[in-house]
Amino acid sequence: MKFDLRIPAAAGMLTALLLLPAMGAQANAVAGSQLALSPLTLNTLANLGEAPVTLQTVGYHPRGMHPSYENPHRSSAPVGYGSSSQIYGGVFEPSRGNGQGFVLGLRGGPNLAPQFQLGVAADWEHRGNNYGTVVGSSPGPGGTIVVTRQIQSSSENTFPLMAYLQLSANPKRALVPYLGIAGGYEIVTLSATDYTTGLSFNATYGGWGWQSWAGMRVPFSPHSGLMAEVYTNQATAYRDVYDPFYNATLRESVGLDGVGFRGGLTWGIF
Repeated sequence: MKFDLRIPAAAGMLTALLLLPAMGAQANAVAGSQLALSPLTLNTLANLGEAPVTLQTVGYHPRGMHPSYENPHRSSAPVGYGSSSQIYGGVFEPSRGNGQGFVLGLRGGPNLAPQFQLGVAADWEHRGNNYGTVVGSSPGPGGTIVVTRQIQSSSENTFPLMAYLQLSANPKRALVPYLGIAGGYEIVTLSATDYTTGLSFNATYGGWGWQSWAGMRVPFSPHSGLMAEVYTNQATAYRDVYDPFYNATLRESVGLDGVGFRGGLTWGIF
């Protein structure tokens, strides 16, 4: 940084006076308030009054250190609560009977607060049945060999896809109870085969439904733990089919109500 200043003659003379101790050979005498100067000194003072004086400043910063600057208008980002996920398996018992099935699922989403979560859940529930008659048996290595004639088989697969809301107690507790509710769409596929007649049946149904659950989480680290819950599913799935006998479109429905149990792992990203 440089500053160019024109110093007037009076100021130049004052500057010269301050330099006089270094110019002892140039001063002749001082009498009262009168100062006698040699022609060389007067010439020098005259030149100082006309010549520009340049002042310079030099800044120094140690290696690796730089002056910091903080923008006062910069806004800090809001603090988030991360996200949580659960993966689980269990059993489901439909209200209409037809046997117990197993269920696998995954859900997860952001934590809007330490005890409040929104997310998406996807499940797969399967049931299968086989019907047959025993036609004979014979002894064999390790036990009796039973021969069965298979008459019928059926399979059911249900796929709920839902958005959910989950509330839990203080996550720092040794046991953390929680409640959840979800709503969405459910798709179910049914298939059956009659091996006696050779007839088969395949159909896909869909409908809106909801689930609710209550469970307990056992943390074994700040971000992970075990979970177990009981839940209920309420839904009815439909499909429209044309019946040539009645010459009309008919609606078929399948009830998907039931209760079940799920357990698995929970973890979070913070």
